[in-house]
Amino acid sequence: MQIIDGAVDLITAQGLPTASVSMSLVDLTGDCCDYAAYQDQQPRYPASIVKLFWLVALYGYYDAGQLQPAIDIYPEDEILMSHYSNNGASSRVVDALTQTVSGENLSPAELQAWIDARTRLNDYFLLAQYPDLNIAHKTFPIPDLDMPARTGRELQFAHGEPDTVSSARQRNYLTTAAVARLLYEIDAGQAISPEFSDRIKQHLSHSTNPAVWQWEEPNAIAGFFGEYLPPDTELYTKLGITLEDGRQEAAINASPYQLVRFALVIFANDPAFSGDATILPTVARYIYDQMHQRQTVQP
Repeated sequence: MQIIDGAVDLITAQGLPTASVSMSLVDLTGDCCDYAAYQDQQPRYPASIVKLFWLVALYGYYDAGQLQPAIDIYPEDEILMSHYSNNGASSRVVDALTQTVSGENLSPAELQAWIDARTRLNDYFLLAQYPDLNIAHKTFPIPDLDMPARTGRELQFAHGEPDTVSSARQRNYLTTAAVARLLYEIDAGQAISPEFSDRIKQHLSHSTNPAVWQWEEPNAIAGFFGEYLPPDTELYTKLGITLEDGRQEAAINASPYQLVRFALVIFANDPAFSGDATILPTVARYIYDQMHQRQTVQP
């Protein structure tokens, strides 16, 4: 799709490194689904986008009766993790899903059992034929646990102890193709039940109206897809940002009356993107406009 090529050109024109960028675009309009991508099979650090996978797994466990809402998880933790990207809530969700907890160092045998339990998060999606991924590490800092960074068994896990842990698994990683697939399945009510899929979209919903989002703290709009979109756009988004790993965002976007509906995932994993608050909004608006233009010329 030429739209993706144009988006890459926009990034290049800003002097930003495209080698560290991956993109996936799914046209959800009408019968669905055309797909276009750039470096979408490259595993990259997803920052807080990993929480979208944890939320789907949580609702899958609810559906299967393996966990019980309001008993195993505080109800507010769902929205704290997904809408506000709260690391404390995310930590509690990971603990419930894996029956593990953060803490002091473990012996090699204890650590291996702990890692086996924690990496069941990966197995949940691998069994659904997702490509290789790692979503087994928590996101930091976690003020609730007084953990500004990894310590204890979390640090052991990150450092590849015991020796059976691959160095590649020392951090979370995903591809934009995998994230785009998950967004499609959420939108179609296929990832989990339609009821829980709708609940996820409610949690991910953010207003693109400046009169609303400028008063939200923190907000998911400034410096990301929604900032330059029309104020009546439907936006269901999860984003990430770190100083070292740039900006990541995954969103379902829809214009009024569903004239155009698409899923867009961008991983821009370079420190240059961390300090650039305009490139993701610029690219998202370009794609939004191009998708409308594409729709008007469709037979």
